[in-house]
Amino acid sequence: MRGLALLGLCLSSTAMAADALEFSAVRTVEYGKDTARVNFTAGDSGTLDATATCGAKTWHINARVANGSVTPLALTGLPEGVHDCHVEVSFKASDGSDGGTGFDLQFAALRIVDLKATLDDIDLAHGTVTVHAGRALTDARVTVIGPRGVELDVRQADLSDPSNPVFRFDARGQEVVKLMVEGVDGFGFATSLEMSPWSYQIPHVDVIFASDGDTIAAEEVPKLEAVWADVERTLDLYGSVVAIELWIGGYTDTVGDSAYNRALSERRARAIAAWFRTRGFSHPIWFQGFGEDAPAVSTGDNADEARNRRAQYVLCDKPPVSSDFPRGAWKKL
Repeated sequence: MRGLALLGLCLSSTAMAADALEFSAVRTVEYGKDTARVNFTAGDSGTLDATATCGAKTWHINARVANGSVTPLALTGLPEGVHDCHVEVSFKASDGSDGGTGFDLQFAALRIVDLKATLDDIDLAHGTVTVHAGRALTDARVTVIGPRGVELDVRQADLSDPSNPVFRFDARGQEVVKLMVEGVDGFGFATSLEMSPWSYQIPHVDVIFASDGDTIAAEEVPKLEAVWADVERTLDLYGSVVAIELWIGGYTDTVGDSAYNRALSERRARAIAAWFRTRGFSHPIWFQGFGEDAPAVSTGDNADEARNRRAQYVLCDKPPVSSDFPRGAWKKL
């Protein structure tokens, strides 16, 4: 009987001949994208017979192989998760000699580990950010980016809780525009997360619309022109670092029907959004009408309050739901 060599696997060696067949394995793969497998490299021509069993699933190959060829036993359709498997293999060489062996392997078919964080997880005042990982991390770091893409700091994570790594950074008194987290889990999967705590609410004088109207009058255009230089400056400072988009919210006072006011405020927000597009803003623009649902000044019903007939212009990647933006039902221009 001829022996089978074991190569690339954490298995005990045998006293059999080492030139008939060699083994290696791809044991950790991305679920739904890659396929786990055992590769057999023949040291002679002959017949290969191999079976892998993982729980209730079995894969089998029986093939004629040439000297030096590599034949994979692919574990196609391996379920998501970590599996303890057993492999049985036999080989009959061209001279009639044969041999076989069996061994255990662990295979993992997993998704790339998910990283999540919200703005509540970022504390710029104290220079910390906490990230929540779908699987425990073995290594992670954060890169802190400022205006115009300047790298402010790079720090390793505190992995006391490997599923919720904490990063402590020093921005050196500079504005933090973006945080880039890179991590590796115990299976060797690399993952990353980019987040931006940055947003800019553009100061402006509100456009006055005619009663029940949504057209920007010519005499109101200078108010928007006064904002444009600020928009260009902001794009210059931050546009290369974060995906800046313009978000415009429209509001009304409480005079009239609530549903009608919401529709009116949306038409007015859209009119302002269209002006910025025409003026040259090439990034995505979103608008939404909040009507009387998010007043700047709290009033009773049917209160004619000019401070509530307003708009908000915000530059950021995406604004969170807040008191100013109580809903996330944005429409893209």
